[in-house]
Parts: sequence; C-alpha cells; structure tokens
Amino acid sequence: KDYLSETETVKGSKIEKDLIQKSIYKVLELPGITPYTVISGVDAGYGFFAPNVASSYIVECVMKDKNGKVIDRKYSPALQTNEGTLRYETLISGFQERMKAIKKKNTTTLYTRFLDIVLKSIGHNMLNTCKSPELHEGQVNLYLYSYPMLDKYIVGNREAKLIKIVGFDLKKESNKLAMN
Repeated sequence: KDYLSETETVKGSKIEKDLIQKSIYKVLELPGITPYTVISGVDAGYGFFAPNVASSYIVECVMKDKNGKVIDRKYSPALQTNEGTLRYETLISGFQERMKAIKKKNTTTLYTRFLDIVLKSIGHNMLNTCKSPELHEGQVNLYLYSYPMLDKYIVGNREAKLIKIVGFDLKKESNKLAMN
C-alpha cells in the first residue's frame, strides 16, 4: 500500500523520495531559476496574496532636447553594486506611502513632500548621466503597475499597464525642478 505525504512516498517498509518532488527540486536547481523566483515573488508563499502587499513602482526619466523631442529614457540610475541596487529597490518601495496619500487626498504631508524630493533627486541623477550634447530638459515620472484582473487574464489579456502617479519637470541648465 502506498501513502503519499508532502515529502516522501512510503511503500511498505521502503522509504523513497516522491518522484514529483525530485522533479521539482531538479527544476529549481537550474541556473537562473532561484533569482527569478526571488524577483518574481514566486517563492513568497501565500503571503503574496495578502491585501497589504506593496505594489511595484517604476521610475522613468525622460531626456529631451530644446524642441521637446525625446532623446533617451532611463528606468534606473547607474548603480555599481548589488548593495546599491538593493538599497534603491528598498527606496522605491517607500513610494507606497505616496499612493496612500493620494487615496486620502492628502499629498502635502511632510513625508509626501520628502518622497517628491527623493523622486526629483533620482530624476536629476539620471538626467545628469545623459551624455547627449542636445540634452536640454527632462521629466521624471513615478508609475504603478496595473495588472489585469483574473477574468481578463484567463481570456488572454495579460498585459500589465503603467499608471502615472506623479511627475516632475527637470531643467538641466539651471538645476531647478518644477512640479507638473
């Protein structure tokens, strides 16, 4: 008689690993799978479905010439180390508070103004790394991912959309930042 548990199949007195579990572990050992599961949240367990899970934010810096034509777009500052990237991701997750402030219609708190300054600073950093001689101005935007609802996903609509939360104009020559 066979008994299937989470970790093993018991056949009489002989204990052997479950074939399904062995197969799953082999797949998880493939190169690149572990980073993917960490980044995508696959290994987050059931907590992933919790209502207070933070949303994913994207910071975009658009570089323009003096005629307003887009020269370049950047989505991350040029970070040199893994630690810097981790700190940047932690910083970006703090924009969840900006979203809460928008929902409460209270965007003038000290903390939301601080987040606006942080966003402008990130944008300025990316703007200053642009090497194009035509660079005249830029814009930094904070976006939130909007994933399709499950019923739309099932019928094939699987494309995530970006919702603009806030944006600021950046001026290269004067170092002044103007709010949109």
